[in-house]
Amino acid sequence: MLRTAISLIIFVVVMAVIWEFTSCTDTPYVQGLRLYNAKCANCHMTDGSGLNKLIPALELSDAMGTDRLGCIIRNGLNDTIFGKNEFLVKQMPSFPKLTENEITNIVNYMNNRWSPNFKEINILEMKEYLVDCPGTFD
Repeated sequence: MLRTAISLIIFVVVMAVIWEFTSCTDTPYVQGLRLYNAKCANCHMTDGSGLNKLIPALELSDAMGTDRLGCIIRNGLNDTIFGKNEFLVKQMPSFPKLTENEITNIVNYMNNRWSPNFKEINILEMKEYLVDCPGTFD
């Protein structure tokens, strides 16, 4: 009886491990998700909700779904951020050491998750956008 219970537990654990490593992910932008979690989620939260009046929710941002998003990630933001019925005078740090590929992955992940007008951007398009970026947005 004990041997059967142990065998069943081992079987369930092995199946769970196999499932974890072979199951599909719910996002096609896994690298972007990982980078977002490492670089952005501390402030914007993993669900993009922000921190109430301190840091805005991403789904409310007018930068979502635009070319400007990659530039903001690269060069930061020093601006008045307008929400639905309020505004915040905030500053976002720049991430100048992120590569074009990393920024592209983050932008595609964020836009896929929070932009109703999602359109995937490729690395060549992102390189063009980043060349034309001004310094820190003021």
